[in-house]
Amino acid sequence: DMLMSPIHPIVLLRFLDEPYLERPFAPNVVNGSLYCGCFLPTTALQYMMVEQGGPLIFTSGNISDSPIIQDEDDMLALCADRIPVLYNKRRIHNVVDDSVVKFCADGPMVIRRARGYVPDALPMEATRNVFAAGGDLKSAFCMLKDGLAYVSSFMGDLENFLNCELYQKSVDYFFNLLSFAPTCIVCDLHPNYFSRKIAEKLSQKLSVPLLAVQHHHAHIASVMAEHGITDPIIGVAFDGTGYGTDGHIWGGEFLICHKQQYTRYAHLNDTKIIGGDASLKDAAKTACCYTHHLHDCSKLKTPEENKMIRAGLQNNINTVFTSSMGRLFDVVSALLGICYQNQYEGHGAMELEKIAELGFERGEQPIAMAFGVVDGQAEAGVTIEYDGLLQTILSCAEQNESIYALALGFHRAVADMITTVCKRVRHKQAIHNVALSGGVFQNKLLLNLAIEALQNEGFAVFRNVRYPSGDGCISLGQAYLAGALC
Repeated sequence: DMLMSPIHPIVLLRFLDEPYLERPFAPNVVNGSLYCGCFLPTTALQYMMVEQGGPLIFTSGNISDSPIIQDEDDMLALCADRIPVLYNKRRIHNVVDDSVVKFCADGPMVIRRARGYVPDALPMEATRNVFAAGGDLKSAFCMLKDGLAYVSSFMGDLENFLNCELYQKSVDYFFNLLSFAPTCIVCDLHPNYFSRKIAEKLSQKLSVPLLAVQHHHAHIASVMAEHGITDPIIGVAFDGTGYGTDGHIWGGEFLICHKQQYTRYAHLNDTKIIGGDASLKDAAKTACCYTHHLHDCSKLKTPEENKMIRAGLQNNINTVFTSSMGRLFDVVSALLGICYQNQYEGHGAMELEKIAELGFERGEQPIAMAFGVVDGQAEAGVTIEYDGLLQTILSCAEQNESIYALALGFHRAVADMITTVCKRVRHKQAIHNVALSGGVFQNKLLLNLAIEALQNEGFAVFRNVRYPSGDGCISLGQAYLAGALC
């Protein structure tokens, strides 16, 4: 139905065969993935090409990590002497990417929200007109006007200058389209986000107040906005990175949210790692940071590299503390020898999910492992420990246990831990609603396991449906919170 819908998104469809068997196209088209992005023709030219040649392989007309090329001359220059170009003389006035959707047990999951969805509006109770800048990854802004929230199209990561230009052009376009005059500007708490800098300049230009919202609070607020939730809710926000109120990198968070307020009830244990964007792509290095006190890391790094990592941690050289679930997925992927270097965002986690999904389909018995849930001081909240879980993974890997069973066991352990913590909250505060958000919940297997486990315990579970659970939903949550606070 989604393929035939007016939205016409790219739908990620599961291959029926094993991933490495022969297929009717080159292996590097899907690069070992269990899924293939499929869509039906959306233009007359595409219909003509398919009728003449059968199914075709399409890719976006852009350089990796940059916006879609809008100008004809730029495309011709890029393809000169290498690729034949078929084109017409209709100009592209507004750059919009394809939407991407996949399905889990309870319905569709939006991965990328763009063509077909935008500028669909979400009704929202609000007393202000708000511009919400969103975040820097998977960037999208939101304009809340007269009780309607308009979330922009996906515009990529703002560390790329061309994406920043597209972001600014899109802001100007929406301001004109909606005749928009905000009375409040809201941004992420991170002091160095490009989106925050844009919001600060806009706040000064228009002389309206600026509000900064914590990243994971915005994640959960986006679910509350989408489902019209006004009762207290347990928010589970799992992702790779988000600036915390303590200056650390958050990402494995349990929040108790009610209207515009939140309390950080529990989180993954803060772990010191070697920081920096380039460093975070090195999953093997992150794994050494997580396990240096548990294990000899010589299988992940050379003795010299391992020595440097230990010295860096001991002397606090370029170190940060993180409670990120995304980083923990990277660590487990590296410890199992699945992925040592993230070639793109979420690479290691996606490869780990693939192995776990194959294990589930093959009927592998998941290897038992568990997180520890420890009550701390009142101000510190509940801490979720994973030393024992990592030790189990290391021991089983050394004994050549099936990586499929280990990957599946890790996913089940995460789902069980979510349920355990939510039951603690319910016991103390009688909250029965749970919201799941953050990029980690684009993991179809984990999402299915978590929803099933929570529902079996009597929880009502909500998630992002019309909006991505990754950072593409941040601006919606920001607008929801600022609509009544400014």
